[in-house]
Amino acid sequence: MKRVAFMTVIAIFAMSVSLMAQNPQRQGQGPGMRFSAKERAEALAKQVELTDAQKAQVVALFEKQDAARAEQFAKMRDGGNQDREAMRAAMQKTMEENDCELEKIIGKEKMEKHKKERAERMPNMGGQGRRNGPRSTR
Repeated sequence: MKRVAFMTVIAIFAMSVSLMAQNPQRQGQGPGMRFSAKERAEALAKQVELTDAQKAQVVALFEKQDAARAEQFAKMRDGGNQDREAMRAAMQKTMEENDCELEKIIGKEKMEKHKKERAERMPNMGGQGRRNGPRSTR
């Protein structure tokens, strides 16, 4: 009897730990979609002090970009083995176009501030894209 009770407690503990690891607010989003368009627009609004009208335009822009990005990733996934350099160049071009669209909404000064802060964050993000971490040079 003690053994059954002990095993039940272990099973409940294991399930509770796995449930706590899941964030219910972000359920259903893939690993690349960490923040919604609205959340990213809120962060940008705080960062560069956007007006409510600009924030609404940025949310709409981010939603449009998210849909286009999802479509692009689906094509890449369905396309099979593609040239990585070509995919990287296409993503870089898309990012530049997205920045141009964002600059039209928020203005040149705020865009410069955003780019500067984004560049400062980049070293902190190092290695997130790698699954196995940096290679050792032994």
